[in-house]
Amino acid sequence: MLEEILHDLNLNAAEIEIYTQLLKNGGTTAGILAQKIGMARPTLYDHLQKMSEKGVIEKSLKSGVRYFYPKAPHELNSLLTQKIKHLQHNQAGFEKIIPQLAANFGALVKPKFMVYEGENALKHIFDEILHYRNIETFSFWPVRNMIEILTPEYLSMHNKERIRNNTWIWGIWPERQKIDVKKFPFMGSGKSFCREVRVAPPGIDFELSFWAYADKVAFLSSKREGFGFIVESPELVGTMKTMWKLVWSQSNPLSYNSEFTKKFLSEI
Repeated sequence: MLEEILHDLNLNAAEIEIYTQLLKNGGTTAGILAQKIGMARPTLYDHLQKMSEKGVIEKSLKSGVRYFYPKAPHELNSLLTQKIKHLQHNQAGFEKIIPQLAANFGALVKPKFMVYEGENALKHIFDEILHYRNIETFSFWPVRNMIEILTPEYLSMHNKERIRNNTWIWGIWPERQKIDVKKFPFMGSGKSFCREVRVAPPGIDFELSFWAYADKVAFLSSKREGFGFIVESPELVGTMKTMWKLVWSQSNPLSYNSEFTKKFLSEI
């Protein structure tokens, strides 16, 4: 954990090692520190100067000898808090210009194809969807197939993160793939789940799923074939949504006992 925090404060591997040594031994001279970590003094001095500028160490003179000390843990926490606030400020500003950037980006790029194979590769498609917030998405979803491929543990985690991101799913399940929500409580429907599910009429069946979101459409096969791909194309998104709307209008809302999902929702 400490190494991750120091990395977040822009320390490189050598600087993390220096800070860790200082934390173990308290204040020390550059000469002693260089011996302990096996680093040439000129290189060490360069790192110490940068670490001082980053605010993670401090210096003092004793009898004409310079000593180096690690900043206290609570001071590191203050640095981390400042960085988080700075990032949040930048994120808020960036979100305001996303529509303009997206419009310019969409006008310049041609459709892109990203192909994935294997169970872990298919999870990358789902991980990619978690990059989005506050959007609506539309899917044909053979739910049993997807649970088999992605595992209940992964989908439980994914749904919690998706709900926190306020990413809505308007999903259609095939009749024969309906599941027991008591067994899979992360697949509930309604406002708390940021998801509305309808069950397709008998005779409308599908093994491959698609998920339209933002300017992309993700396709996922059954476990038997084990492939998936993402197409970045606003035109394809529009076409797939038109097909989706036609089936949605003929489908029936999913019904289940909401008591089965309360524990899952309480963990979010």
